[in-house]
Amino acid sequence: MNIDINADVENKLLKRRQVTFTAGFKGSTPSRKQVKEALCSKLGAHPDAVAIEKIGQPFGVQSLEGLAHVYASADGMKAEHEHILRRDRGEKGRPSKEATAAPAPAKPAAAKQEPAKEQAAPKPASAKAEEAKPVAAKPAPAKAEAKSEGAEQKKEHAKPEAASEKK
Repeated sequence: MNIDINADVENKLLKRRQVTFTAGFKGSTPSRKQVKEALCSKLGAHPDAVAIEKIGQPFGVQSLEGLAHVYASADGMKAEHEHILRRDRGEKGRPSKEATAAPAPAKPAAAKQEPAKEQAAPKPASAKAEEAKPVAAKPAPAKAEAKSEGAEQKKEHAKPEAASEKK
C-alpha cells in the first residue's frame, strides 16, 4: 500500500496533528486496521495515538482518501469522539444499553420494604350517581328535515320536466 500525505496541520488547541492522506492499493480495498498500520509506519506514530476520522473511496478507483488525527500520546485521545474510537477499534454497531447505562446503586435493606399504600377518599353518593347516569344523545332533527325538504324540492322540479317530455 502506498500512502501519500496531502496535508499535515497542527492543532495546538487539541494537541494533535490533522493529517489528510491518499492511499493507493492493488486488489481488494484494505481494512481500516491495515490503513492505520501503514499510516503509523509512514508517520512514525504509535497506533494507540492515531484515530482515523474518515476514509472515502471514489467509485472505480484503487485509492482511498482520508483524515486521521495523530496525538503525541494515547492520553490525548480523550478529545476524540466515542463513536470514532469504537470504529477505530473495529467495533461494529451501536453500543448495547447495558454497556452505556451506569450501574444502579445498591439499595439499603430498609428501602426494599414497600411503604403502605394510601387509600383514596371515598366519593360522596351524589358524585357516584352522576357518574352512573348515561348521557342521552340528542337527535339532530334539523339536518334530517333539511335533507327531506331538499329531496321534495327536487321531486317537484322533476315532475314538470317529466310531463313536458311526454308531450
